[in-house]
Amino acid sequence: MTTHPLHVKGQSAKEFYDRAGKYCGSYGLTAETGDCDPGYYCPEGQTVATPANYSCPLGYFCVGGKELPEPCASGTYQDEPIQSTCKTCPAGFYCNATFGPVINYATYICPEGFFCPDGTRYPEEFPCPEGTFNNRTGLNSTSECSECVGGMACDVEGLTYPIRPCSAGYFCRQSADSTTPSLGSLADQCPAGSYCPVETAEPIGCPEGSYSSAMALQMESQCINCTGGLTAVFGQCLPGFYCPVGSKVSTEIICTAGAYCPIGTENPVPCPAGKYSDVGGLSMESQCSLCTEGYYCETTGMTNVTGPCKEGYYCPNGSSVETQIICPAAMHCPTGSATPQECPAGMFVDYDGAAACSVCPEGYYCVPELSIEGNSASAKNICPMGFFCPNGTGHDWQPCPAGTYGLSQGLKKAEDLDSMYRRTIL
Repeated sequence: MTTHPLHVKGQSAKEFYDRAGKYCGSYGLTAETGDCDPGYYCPEGQTVATPANYSCPLGYFCVGGKELPEPCASGTYQDEPIQSTCKTCPAGFYCNATFGPVINYATYICPEGFFCPDGTRYPEEFPCPEGTFNNRTGLNSTSECSECVGGMACDVEGLTYPIRPCSAGYFCRQSADSTTPSLGSLADQCPAGSYCPVETAEPIGCPEGSYSSAMALQMESQCINCTGGLTAVFGQCLPGFYCPVGSKVSTEIICTAGAYCPIGTENPVPCPAGKYSDVGGLSMESQCSLCTEGYYCETTGMTNVTGPCKEGYYCPNGSSVETQIICPAAMHCPTGSATPQECPAGMFVDYDGAAACSVCPEGYYCVPELSIEGNSASAKNICPMGFFCPNGTGHDWQPCPAGTYGLSQGLKKAEDLDSMYRRTIL
């Protein structure tokens, strides 16, 4: 049989084929049949809306009616073929398309010193702010950056560890954003009655028999010896109490719940995020209680937990956000989870952040002893030869009926036997 090129009336011989992005579905046309379907692209000369050789590849999207696929931009990825849109890069990862579109976002985990919310385009886009640091990967919000530790200052963005000590004459309890901070009770000039050498976390009280009415002392020798007939400070406030200006005794006010009061405290120091205290009179941060597992303590100065951990996440002791650690693939985390939980037999989950398990799909069996935390591929296992596995199969694989035997894996139901099994000749 003789074939003929597709011809558009009135065009020259070199213009017999359709325009790019279009297709011509039959002979004798006077115009293109239509646009190429979403998920496909159409160079010149296509005869169907879904040309098999021009399906949209991984890392690209095809809106339809285009000559070429379009690469996914930074902040997005695409791990499936034949797609018309790109997926947003998930929190905890970045998708940098500078050197080519991203297919597998999981290889681009957010680096130390930074956090990556949804749609992050490159690893250094969101540094942990001054006053914080981060020595973990995969953070998804600024609230997950760690507060700067005692005696140290985090005075630049994107730190993986605190690197500069607090200056002499200052104290840095936590969250210091400068070596000479001015953050009140958290970090500030050394208060009167105390001295602060380099890298001081808590002001050191002048020893008995001495005092200081000046601030920002750097060494003990700057404290002044007391003389008869006192005209200056009598002594420091005792641990577990605080003494505002005008206090007359060393036990002026007992330290409030949700805070602690070291020696010489003028105002209570709040327990840090991730901790709480429902009693008063504490004298050290270590006496604040770690937030109960399965719950989080969001801010400083908590007297009780903020609430339960969000579904899809789990919260060990000391958690400060409801999304402390995302639930790994092959596990599920209902509201208030302290640790990831296995799915029961016949159930599975193959992605991160699951709150509940789904029914095991037909053609597979799902058992907890084969599931590996964080390994999505281990969540379900293909049905072995000689058996078929309907929805919800755990350990109870269904054997081939008498008179049949299996030729392949992944059979779903007994009705598949005619096409998937060979009958035994009896």
